[in-house]
Amino acid sequence: MRPLSLLLAVLVAAGPAWAEDRGVVIANARYQNASELADADATAASEAMKAAGFRTVAGADLTAQDLRQALADLLRPDDRPGARIVLLNGRFLNGAGESWYMGTDADRPDLVGAGAQGVPLSLVLGLIKDAQPGAVLLLGLDGEGMDHGAGLENGLGALAAPQGVTVISARRPRPARRRPALLRPGTSVGACWRATT
Repeated sequence: MRPLSLLLAVLVAAGPAWAEDRGVVIANARYQNASELADADATAASEAMKAAGFRTVAGADLTAQDLRQALADLLRPDDRPGARIVLLNGRFLNGAGESWYMGTDADRPDLVGAGAQGVPLSLVLGLIKDAQPGAVLLLGLDGEGMDHGAGLENGLGALAAPQGVTVISARRPRPARRRPALLRPGTSVGACWRATT
């Protein structure tokens, strides 16, 4: 848990004491219509975030509707938003300039239906863009894909992160190795990344 511990410490120390730091941790491994995701457990990350004082919403094997409910915690009013960390392990699809994090109930979505069966990452980035002193979106995936219809491809497309938001994506198991170091005080995201590659 060193990378995540480091990141949490840096974000908490840099933000104002009265700000509420929030995190969302979702690990989707068991998809109804796709192979099981390898090494998707994110319990340690959730526990580290809670220990660092983050208000943390955690879930596993969530349907598209449940994904939206978990992420809705980031919509709660907050006059002085603190740091934000979102960790999403699971299956991703992309097409037409958008990427989606898919619910476990996804069933061969096409470009038109992807939004109903998953959550667009542009929305997630928008939910965390006002975080102070910043936000991190961690995306974990493996080399497998899921069946999909026309207009989509497996994996992540190009992501345009707003200023102040860092996006880290990797195939499993690298994200699990990086997260603990991110919680160690005094270590930058870049230093953590270089140390674990």
